[in-house]
Parts: sequence; structure tokens; C-alpha cells
Amino acid sequence: MKKIYLLLFSILIFGKLHAQTWDGSASDDWNNMNNWTPATVPTGTSSVSIPGGLMGVPYPKLASDVTIRSISMTAG
Repeated sequence: MKKIYLLLFSILIFGKLHAQTWDGSASDDWNNMNNWTPATVPTGTSSVSIPGGLMGVPYPKLASDVTIRSISMTAG
């Protein structure tokens, strides 16, 4: 039973370690690490969240195709 809990906890932590939120604090450039929290450009294992309705925050622009694990966007 301990192994199951440890496995579930590890999956949860792994998902959170690779989760990134767009804050657009530097520009609209997807590849600028200063636009992300935590400050690193998303990779193929990242879960990305792009919140909507933030006053003055630009949405990200992609210069080329990118690969990520998942994306969540909210209206606004």
C-alpha cells in the first residue's frame, strides 16, 4: 500500500515540477524564459497554463512550432 501512495505522490510532484504559467511580464515571446513562472521555457514534458483576462498582459506568440505535454487556457 505504501508503494501505491509513493507512486501517486511522485506522479503528482513530477507534474507540478514541469508545470509552467504564462505571465507575459517581459514580452509576447514564447521563447523568453522571463515570460514564464517558473522562469524557464516550456519543453516537451511541460504542462502549460495560459490565464486569460489579465490586464496589460500579452498573449504568447510562437515563432515556430513547439511541443508540450498539455495546455490549459482560460477565457478572457
